[in-house]
Amino acid sequence: MPRRNALAAVLRVRKVQEEVASAEVALARAEAEKARATLRRFEDRLESPVTATGSAHWAGIMAARTSLAAEAAAARALVGEADGVVSERLGAWAEARAARRGVERLAERQAAALRAEQERREQLAVDDRTGADHHRRTRETW
Repeated sequence: MPRRNALAAVLRVRKVQEEVASAEVALARAEAEKARATLRRFEDRLESPVTATGSAHWAGIMAARTSLAAEAAAARALVGEADGVVSERLGAWAEARAARRGVERLAERQAAALRAEQERREQLAVDDRTGADHHRRTRETW
């Protein structure tokens, strides 16, 4: 039985690790979506029409748009990084799920072996009782 308790403890740890990995995936996805929203805001502002009344005004708008384009490029890079983090977290989550499932299968096999052993012992006990009853009956008839 101590091995079963050890497997139960390992299984609990694996489940916690899987839950942590799942939470990290959710956080990474939220960060990626936040980065995408920021990028969309920059791109929407870049796509808005430009109206200028003079050359100085036009130069100011172009400088602002150049700066905005640089910010959009940086936001695009952040989206790429965030997507990479999501991929890494998904990989870690998959590994945690596989580790948990491996321990679950081991525990299931052990439980099945314990049930089989218990059934074997019960059958032996039944066989012993049956044999003893038969022996007793045959002695009584002699």
